[in-house]
Amino acid sequence: MTIRWNETVDDALVFYKFYIRTDSDVKRNIRILQFFVPVVSLIWIVVTLSLRRYQLFHRARKEYMKPKNLRYFGERELILSEKGFLLKTEFCETLYKWKTVTDVMQVEGYYFIDIEGQEILIIPVHRLTEEEISTISQALDNYVHPYLEQED
Repeated sequence: MTIRWNETVDDALVFYKFYIRTDSDVKRNIRILQFFVPVVSLIWIVVTLSLRRYQLFHRARKEYMKPKNLRYFGERELILSEKGFLLKTEFCETLYKWKTVTDVMQVEGYYFIDIEGQEILIIPVHRLTEEEISTISQALDNYVHPYLEQED
């Protein structure tokens, strides 16, 4: 008896599927890939995000150091009153009314005072004396927080 058939690519692919499912080396390689691909991807994401954050800070520092932007830095004097607060710099004096403060955030030794969503006043609390910190906190509690609570 003679048996004949025509072997095709589909037949070879069926064997290949069988080989992938049953061979221990292939199974081991698949398990290794299933472990390392997510780990490498996570490492890549963390490194990429860290590098991106570094680039953003580097660009921001470079932009801030341009001569036209140096006016934003330097000595500041803040005078608190019932009407608002007067911010003095070497270039100008600006009076802000308390009701123009739309948000106050305290993060890592800083107060960020949002003024009508247009400007942020940065107060480095960690560079102030306890008395100055107490005065600012009391003024914010007395004058700003009542306005913020009315909006809620």
